[in-house]
Amino acid sequence: MNRIARTVAAVAAVALAAGLAGCQTKQPTPAPSPTVQDKAPPAATKGFPGTLSVLTFAEGKPITLQRAGKTVAFGTAAAGDVLARPSYDGQHLALISSPDAHNVAPGDLVVVDAGGERRALAHNLSWGSGAAPTWAPDGRSVVLGGIQFAVSGGAPKATGFGDVKYLTYSVSGGTVAYARSEQSVGVAAADGGKARSVDVSKLPGCETACPFAVQAVSDSGSYVALGRGNTDPGHTAATTLVVDTRTGEAVNLRAYPHLQHVWFTAAGGAVIADDQGLHVVDASWRVTGTFPAPAAGELFYTA
Repeated sequence: MNRIARTVAAVAAVALAAGLAGCQTKQPTPAPSPTVQDKAPPAATKGFPGTLSVLTFAEGKPITLQRAGKTVAFGTAAAGDVLARPSYDGQHLALISSPDAHNVAPGDLVVVDAGGERRALAHNLSWGSGAAPTWAPDGRSVVLGGIQFAVSGGAPKATGFGDVKYLTYSVSGGTVAYARSEQSVGVAAADGGKARSVDVSKLPGCETACPFAVQAVSDSGSYVALGRGNTDPGHTAATTLVVDTRTGEAVNLRAYPHLQHVWFTAAGGAVIADDQGLHVVDASWRVTGTFPAPAAGELFYTA
């Protein structure tokens, strides 16, 4: 098995929990839209703080996004399509279309509309190793390689963060986090300002691979969910631990030995996904509700 294949994480299927036992404790519309009503939503419904979307995406197969009891179709995944990311309204996908995805050849940044219509926003862009399309807070543009591309066209513009890896916006869009290096994470206001650096080199598991792959950041910037990073051109897409950026310590998540994801809510708490379901916690990390596990597929959370 090559190094790329070893490090690509299948988000809904792989639980990365190594090192958690040693964690330090911290108490804490296009119209018409081809959208059809399902009999059951993919996961939580009433009382769930936000919306969870489940993306089905595999070469040669239909691309679908399930959310809020509906399924949106995006045509068929072509050879070379990788790193698909849904827009906040669930009506568009941003992805990379590479002529040789296996060898991470530069490709086009493509937006796919509900129904399957495609258009390229830019060509010959590098990707992999944590570089992936990221929807900007305005919901109308996509960021890759430090450049923001408007879905409607027009001149690209620099984000001000540079060509960083694992760029992630908070649910409100006001805070951004990203990997600065394999041992450091940056947290900053999304509208500019100096980023503060968080050292992750002493977190559990760093003796093999530090958790520098940013997966989510809280609106306050106080917490960042991280996955095990790598030097291969794969893309980590699951959470290993959460770090308190004020102390540099890992949050105590021993109650979730098969952790898969952590997303931060607009109310200041979080949603923790493991093999048992979705656990909603408040700002003190106290569980306030548990919901069924979602359907198989890649998971995306929005407020």
